[in-house]
Amino acid sequence: MQKTTLHPFILYTGFLAFLGFSVLHPIIPTLVQLYGGKAWEVGLLYATYSLAQFLTLPVIGCLSDAYGRRLMMLVSLLGASLGYFIFGIGGALAVLFAGWLIVGLTDGTASIAFAAIADTNTQQQRTLAFSWLSAMMAIGSIAGPILSGIMSRIDPTLPLYVLAIAFFVGLVWGYFAMPETLPPAQRSPKPSFTQLNPFTQLRGCLELAHLRWLMLSFLIVNVTTFTLSSNLPALASEQFNWSASQIAPLFALYGVICVVDQVIIIPWLLPRWGELRMAFVGTLITGLALALSGVFAITGSMMVVSTAIVLVGIGQPLAETSLVGLMSNSVSEKIQGRINSNIQTVQALARVIAPLLAGWLYKNINPSAPYWFIVAQIVLAAIAVKLSVRQ
Repeated sequence: MQKTTLHPFILYTGFLAFLGFSVLHPIIPTLVQLYGGKAWEVGLLYATYSLAQFLTLPVIGCLSDAYGRRLMMLVSLLGASLGYFIFGIGGALAVLFAGWLIVGLTDGTASIAFAAIADTNTQQQRTLAFSWLSAMMAIGSIAGPILSGIMSRIDPTLPLYVLAIAFFVGLVWGYFAMPETLPPAQRSPKPSFTQLNPFTQLRGCLELAHLRWLMLSFLIVNVTTFTLSSNLPALASEQFNWSASQIAPLFALYGVICVVDQVIIIPWLLPRWGELRMAFVGTLITGLALALSGVFAITGSMMVVSTAIVLVGIGQPLAETSLVGLMSNSVSEKIQGRINSNIQTVQALARVIAPLLAGWLYKNINPSAPYWFIVAQIVLAAIAVKLSVRQ
């Protein structure tokens, strides 16, 4: 069996990819409240970032197919460092939105890392390699809340400056050490303006029937996850008066479970179940987690929400890693950057939908409504996985 190829710098970028979000989750309600915002502004802040990602991720992926991974990775790291620094400066809600917008417009870190792995590993090794990269993302999810919980006691903006430094370190390291994983002979032609249109690229992927069902499932799984991550802090803070230091351990717990899932459970299950079965079971476990989150919204029980976090930490990586592996293995080598960027684009679309939908249901129906609504959608995700088999 060919050895899985993973460069340490690529693993570090995976760590950074989720570090930013996991640092912000516990403190965003506090930062927004400093300038008079509430749960709706929190959701809008998440949606602004994700909309920016949706518009530019296909461009970043297409350009990385044409010009190589290294250049676009450095652009992404530079944008994140600058954006988090501006976010930290703050002073008004508009400045928070400006900093977060810059991060979103340039954030191709995860998609380029996945494409670099696809460049350097065989189809048989990719899903396992993706699992290791996802494990580094999960470690970022652990480190973020810990960093946020400790440093926010000193100053709520301090974690943002640490984030800016972490991405700048990645920029310097990548400039001197990142190898180019896409040889010139394997690159796509220089793209036209039409090809850079995110809707054109996404439509091209959805023309393939099996990708259509897999991406639908991927979209719903991510809407589920981001509903939890974007709404839970505001729910706990506004309904049950939880502080950032009480919320942060939940996200750290999620990260720990994800690491165990990616490093131990998925490598053990993959040769026994295969990607399709893991994706199907993972969606169902994630749905159960959202049902328990709906119970938490009513009861405020720490035991209930902790159980929900454990279940989503098991189910979401099972589903997401399997779906990414299935989609990557189903297309040619020359468009790995494009397909992985489209995968991340769908994820960005989920980030747009989830906070706005959850925020509206939370505000206009009741605090538990977002979770019960998404439970119904997760059944569609499981069905979509099964339908992809027929294609």
